[in-house]
Amino acid sequence: MSDDADRPKRSLVFGAGNRLKTDDGAGLLVLDYLRAHDPGLGAVADLEDGGLAGADVLPLFSGRDRIVIIDAVLSGGEPGSVVAYVPDRSTPWPPRFSLHQAGPLEALAQLALAGCRPDVRVVGIVAQDVDSPGLEPTPRVAAAIPEAARAVRAALAGAFPGRGSVR
Repeated sequence: MSDDADRPKRSLVFGAGNRLKTDDGAGLLVLDYLRAHDPGLGAVADLEDGGLAGADVLPLFSGRDRIVIIDAVLSGGEPGSVVAYVPDRSTPWPPRFSLHQAGPLEALAQLALAGCRPDVRVVGIVAQDVDSPGLEPTPRVAAAIPEAARAVRAALAGAFPGRGSVR
């Protein structure tokens, strides 16, 4: 029999993005912040740096009850705004599947096809610049990291606002 520490937890916090492109790394920076400021969070959820993960996230997502995805978002909102929402699954997604374009959403679609539909929440920071090379986020995105971390904790606790902004 395996040790409980070896088994994945029922909840997953998944940071996505590219650390080399200014605000695109926002999800990973929130994950770093959670690790540094809330070391007990690892007792209730696995914290994973997804980076630019593709189809290989399917095993990581399998068997989870709740998945919180943290990422930079391009919503047209004010840069640095924190948004939290439940993805709309009323329409089949993705419309076409290719391993060359696979990522977290495609992995969730594959899980749904297998009858597994974890509770998925997305916490994002509206990005200002996701194209420029750089290891640091823009100031507005950097300032939003603690608020996004609070939204992740709320999502894990089930106290989640649903759709839209957490502000």
